[in-house]
Amino acid sequence: EMSADGDWLTPHMAGQPDFSKPPLYYALTAATFSIHGENEGSVRFWSVIFGLACIFFCERITTRLGGSAWTGLFAAILLLTNAHWLNRTREGLLDSGVMFGLLGGLYFLLPSSSPAKNIRPIFAGLCLAIGTLIKHPLPVIAIPLALCLGARRRDAAIAAIIFFTLGLSWYFAMWIRWGHGFTDNFIRFNVVGRATVAIDMHTAVPWYYVREWFGHSPLTLACLALSAFRPIGRIVRGGRPRGFQALEKGGGQISNGWKFAFEILLIAALGIFVVLDAMASKRDVYLLFVYPFAAMASAGCLSAMVENRALRIAGAAAGTALALWFFAHRYVPLPDGNPALKDISLKLRAIAPPDAVVLAGQLPVATIMFYSHHDATFTWLRPAATVLGEIAHKPGTPVYFVARRKAGTGPMAGLKAIAAAGTEPEIAAANSGYVILSVKPDARW
Repeated sequence: EMSADGDWLTPHMAGQPDFSKPPLYYALTAATFSIHGENEGSVRFWSVIFGLACIFFCERITTRLGGSAWTGLFAAILLLTNAHWLNRTREGLLDSGVMFGLLGGLYFLLPSSSPAKNIRPIFAGLCLAIGTLIKHPLPVIAIPLALCLGARRRDAAIAAIIFFTLGLSWYFAMWIRWGHGFTDNFIRFNVVGRATVAIDMHTAVPWYYVREWFGHSPLTLACLALSAFRPIGRIVRGGRPRGFQALEKGGGQISNGWKFAFEILLIAALGIFVVLDAMASKRDVYLLFVYPFAAMASAGCLSAMVENRALRIAGAAAGTALALWFFAHRYVPLPDGNPALKDISLKLRAIAPPDAVVLAGQLPVATIMFYSHHDATFTWLRPAATVLGEIAHKPGTPVYFVARRKAGTGPMAGLKAIAAAGTEPEIAAANSGYVILSVKPDARW
């Protein structure tokens, strides 16, 4: 919609202002539309770029914190071979952009002997602002984290000034322009609401995030658990963290206290994990905020368990090889959860009228994906055909709904799962376990 209406400051959904997310990712995608066309690749492009940049920052931060180049490579491979990270950062989601801002800000704030060290805080502030303008202000935690890892207070202050000036500018502008309409939507609903209420049916079973992590990438979860044994055991025995001292600069790396530095990253990973688990609204994609810190902490803490440098390098190399082997044998590319359903939907989109809206989903329906001139997710909260017409901006827009019926049930049994009052939808075609529905604009489910 941003590409169509030209309002690059206020995002819209179905013609109405939508304050749930800042506009930067939408603006980048709209710009990509103008260059590469309105297609799936344009939607995914920036999510993939940010995801790859996060892998780069993981390697650089791990190496900078005193690990060898092999330790940095091990951290990057742990993130790269995380199937959940790889699939989710290809979906055109905003979360990889948030982590780009956080990790970029952390990297540029770390002590450095580079000749360009005086402009690194500027880059740090820009990264923090970018991440904040993509989804929310989470990247700001990079500032206190960098201070714990030896960043100069002057550099942190410069980054903070840029962050507040640029990163929070949109939030302030929306508050000035829309007042309580913005604060009620973004703060009460999107921030406070997600912590206290299961928004959009984002409920979960106990130990949800542990189950999701283990199901998608058990190797990275095992590495994090192993890396936590030594520092937790030391704390239980009442000892102080080994290497607990002021972090000193030297040779472009933090030379002293590097073991403690990785324990700080371990605390950050576990802290974010605990906060996510405490929230009432849970989604597996939120694990993307944990994975980079888990990869860096695992690589660094596991390397710190070996005193001999040669053995440490050999262990990091063996871990890298194991991660690659595990990934090659276990990775299943499921960027959309149901490739067959998506394939049928895109084929129907190709032959449907230009102004039609094609939707796809499971029966019974919770969340659906619609394929029109806008590629986004839409939560089925008001199951009326008139709502679909609003999405397409035309009251009489043809709507097609492609549904995968539940195993062991006939098409009509599946339809009853979403049927409410009124006439039932017309079955246009049915084969291969899928039902294609043609919804009339004046009909209701």
